[in-house]
Amino acid sequence: MNLENVKETRKSCGLTQEEVAKHLGMTKCNYSKKENGQLRFSIDEALKLSQLFSTTIEKLFSLSSTK
Repeated sequence: MNLENVKETRKSCGLTQEEVAKHLGMTKCNYSKKENGQLRFSIDEALKLSQLFSTTIEKLFSLSSTK
């Protein structure tokens, strides 16, 4: 899972970590840890992020069905 795309997408949307954390109902500290890979996003959080950023979970987390 590529979390760099999450960070880049957030920045391209003009949002701060604090703004996204508030949208997800968590602290900025927890969001920062998740964005940096120290903690994992839940499925619900991933869905909320994709909706906030108007993209798919697959694109947001650079997931691919091909191996």
